[in-house]
Amino acid sequence: TPEEFGCKLEAVGFKYKYESHGAYWYEGGSFAGYSDCEVIVKTYDNLVYEVVAILPTQYRWSHLYNDYCALVSSLKKKYGEPLYSKEEFVSTPSYIDLDDDNHKYHEVKDGHCKYYTGFNGWTGRVHIEIKASGCVGLHYTDTYNEYLKERAVENDL
Repeated sequence: TPEEFGCKLEAVGFKYKYESHGAYWYEGGSFAGYSDCEVIVKTYDNLVYEVVAILPTQYRWSHLYNDYCALVSSLKKKYGEPLYSKEEFVSTPSYIDLDDDNHKYHEVKDGHCKYYTGFNGWTGRVHIEIKASGCVGLHYTDTYNEYLKERAVENDL
């Protein structure tokens, strides 16, 4: 349940922030060796179906990219080769110098950075991405609980 999951987060240093539309937000804890992270616990019908861990915002492309690469490397060790991966800048204007750290960071903020990788976990999926907000996010989805959520929505239709 979200309450049980929240207690486990609080036990390791996260603090409850707020709830909105079945998503419970926690902040201030450590995750995968990074301090001051956020965690979003997504629920439906009192079941957790997805957890999103968000690393602190970076303000340089090189730092953001290093965070992403380090975690992708760790995920490969744990889950094996990824199911999919995309690492490119898209719709970048021709005058942008993608060899420049600042230009790359601005392309992230403009939504032109498509860096993500996905893995099959033991009970679900793991998706890591560089977000336009300038941070790395990891999405852990419990496939069975996600299936239950989707079935409930379909039954409403």
